[in-house]
Amino acid sequence: MANPGEFTDISFAVTSDKGKLGTRAALLIKSIRNHYPKAKIYNFIPELSYPDLNNDLKSFFESSSTVIVDEIPMPEYPLTALHRAFIEAANASDSRYIAALDTDTILLSKLQKPDTNGDPELFLKPEDSGEDYWGSSHSKDDWRGVYNHFGVEPPKMPSNLYSSVDNRQLIAPYYQGAVIITQNRNFPSRWLEMTREAVDEEIYDHDESWFHEQIVLGVLSTQYDVGLLSNEQNYPLYARLNCPSDVQLVHYVRDGTLSRFKDSPQFKAVTQFREFDEVATPATLSDYYRIFYDNISRFIPYPYHQKINIPISWARTTLEFIRS
Repeated sequence: MANPGEFTDISFAVTSDKGKLGTRAALLIKSIRNHYPKAKIYNFIPELSYPDLNNDLKSFFESSSTVIVDEIPMPEYPLTALHRAFIEAANASDSRYIAALDTDTILLSKLQKPDTNGDPELFLKPEDSGEDYWGSSHSKDDWRGVYNHFGVEPPKMPSNLYSSVDNRQLIAPYYQGAVIITQNRNFPSRWLEMTREAVDEEIYDHDESWFHEQIVLGVLSTQYDVGLLSNEQNYPLYARLNCPSDVQLVHYVRDGTLSRFKDSPQFKAVTQFREFDEVATPATLSDYYRIFYDNISRFIPYPYHQKINIPISWARTTLEFIRS
């Protein structure tokens, strides 16, 4: 009998592309199939990339997922490819829950529902780092500006959320976007609409290039009952030297992260796939530096934490260039 704490009636939204992103997506889909062999997987592939996928990858995607080939909703902001898959899944699936997963994630077991009161419409994990700009108190005025722009009452600041890597109190609701689970069918399209507005209009004083979808996710989340996912359901593997046995999904970010876990028992089911070896390139100095950098924010606040990164990044890049 199924564990009542599991997400069982669930479909998945993922996105693929050519090159390494295609290999990562194949590994992710195979890991999902290990634990949800009958679940629907909605797989968005940009129409400009689809002709360049090799035939083996096309055949695999078409046999293991529902493939959607179309234009990225916002070509100037490629991260909205996942929004497109999420919307398709919300519209087409009859599952109770829809999970949108970043391509750099791997499922290690079935996902467990967190211990929450009621029946949340949305499940999210707090952002990993509390000492980037949007997690820190320096962003308070920008957060208020974003809330006012969208006509949403700003929440009490600081929030009652803590970042998952450096355990910093987050100034406002700010969530990690690698795993998003919802049972509200309108949420994915609302998320895309707000992301589009954030990209198209200058709504912050801070110079921002990439985190628009995470910023508006924080604002949009206040309109729903949110259940908090833990590290077990979205584990920041890229910032850790080990992987606990109770982890259900890993977010690895960089390919060199996976190579450190080739012999870990939790990864046995996915190391059998050839894509694992293709993705798990040898760990570099850069990979170990990032573990150090992502954890020192426990002790060094923003903006000093960011300033440390600049000279060290230059030195690291130069050293790796010389070694290559």
